[in-house]
Amino acid sequence: MINYGYSMHKLNYFFRRYSLFLLLILISLVVGIITGSIAVKVLSYQQKEELVNYLGDFSGEVEKLIVNRQVVFKELVLSNLKFVFVLWLLGLSLVGIVFIPLIIFFRGFILGFTVGFLVDEMFFKGFLLAAIAIFPQNLFMLPSLLLGALFCLVFAFKLSIRIVGQNDHAPNFSTVIINYSLLMCMSAGLLVMAAVIETYLTPLLISLFSNFLGT
Repeated sequence: MINYGYSMHKLNYFFRRYSLFLLLILISLVVGIITGSIAVKVLSYQQKEELVNYLGDFSGEVEKLIVNRQVVFKELVLSNLKFVFVLWLLGLSLVGIVFIPLIIFFRGFILGFTVGFLVDEMFFKGFLLAAIAIFPQNLFMLPSLLLGALFCLVFAFKLSIRIVGQNDHAPNFSTVIINYSLLMCMSAGLLVMAAVIETYLTPLLISLFSNFLGT
């Protein structure tokens, strides 16, 4: 049987030990969200018109997604797994220490820009649209990205220590890679759950509220 108390103790120890890495990732995400929301304010009138025109046909896009949801689901899962694989590769190299925070910043920028634009253009309706179209899948997506980025940074850090100096008490390198890969598989599982919600739940929520949203 699994000793959950011991597992939670190890998990808490892990987060405390690498709290600086976690703080770096959270700062990258928050700064990205803030920057994205500010970027909405500097859009030109023509750029806003193009985005508004896209929103005008939003209901049609949602209907297409519902009809082709199996295809969309496969594409989303494949895209998410590719993203996790890229993170995994970055964790295997020292450049991951630089690029992983930038990736999280970019993800935060997209999220902040999307929500900021919806609220800026549609006010309360935009907030509601963001809540039903963006928030549900991000309940799984954001934790997955943050955990995946943390695992990558920790592994890249351990790799750099191994390169710089030897540690006689360090675990076998193959064991470390296996553990790292298993943790990244957990992150991938959360992204698959996000794809399920984005494909099967979010379009239904948008359809239910489409008359009120006026999309």
